[in-house]
Amino acid sequence: MNRVDSLMPMMTTEILTRGYELDGTRTIPPAVLIRYMEWGRWEFLNSEQNTFRHAINSLVVAAQSLVVLAPVVERINLEISVWLSRVGNTSLDISQMIVDKESKMAIALGRATLVNVDSRRRPKVVAETVKDFIDTSPANFDGRLFPKIQNSLPIESVKSIERRVMPSEIDLLKHVNHSRYVDYVEDARKLLFPEQAEMRDPIFGLTLEYKTEALNGQLLTIDVSPLKSQAAFQSQIRHGQDIVANAIVQLTQ
Repeated sequence: MNRVDSLMPMMTTEILTRGYELDGTRTIPPAVLIRYMEWGRWEFLNSEQNTFRHAINSLVVAAQSLVVLAPVVERINLEISVWLSRVGNTSLDISQMIVDKESKMAIALGRATLVNVDSRRRPKVVAETVKDFIDTSPANFDGRLFPKIQNSLPIESVKSIERRVMPSEIDLLKHVNHSRYVDYVEDARKLLFPEQAEMRDPIFGLTLEYKTEALNGQLLTIDVSPLKSQAAFQSQIRHGQDIVANAIVQLTQ
């Protein structure tokens, strides 16, 4: 299906970067880019042009990936393009690209897997008609760049740190917003492996898989292990023995 055939064409939202969003590298960090993409998805899913929203029930983020192609600083107008790229049995993928509006240079690529759930939060089949809204990805969107999570952590090299969920981290849905987990795994990586995590060095990409919700006041354990063959770190966030999320952070392409 091409963009002419799709019933829901690619949608673009604009956002201006701000100085207070910069981190120690004086650039916009991955967690903020993830939040930009979340805003783009909200605009896409709530748009009056989006007629397929009536064919789905409620969407929960199950996984998301980010690739950072170029650093971005403050006072830059960005365009966030959003489109429906896959529809499965009970889930769908929304893909995104962030572009510098003036230079047209691609800044970041993103993809989120959303699960359609019923009122009891159980997976619900996505209507077949939603597939008519799938759009073709731009030629410069390469989904093969997204890091892939390994099946397990190398036990011998795991280091752990605890972190308590604070009230300020709870969103309007009464749990930790999924973008916060990016801060969790990046903070843990930099604290546990300072010799391999220079503050000035940006990452190339990351992928997170969400297993259960982290709630206010919970004490979480974040396990981090380097994957030397890939110049990457894999993490697992736990509440006791329950896995909250898995993640991989890739340092270089």
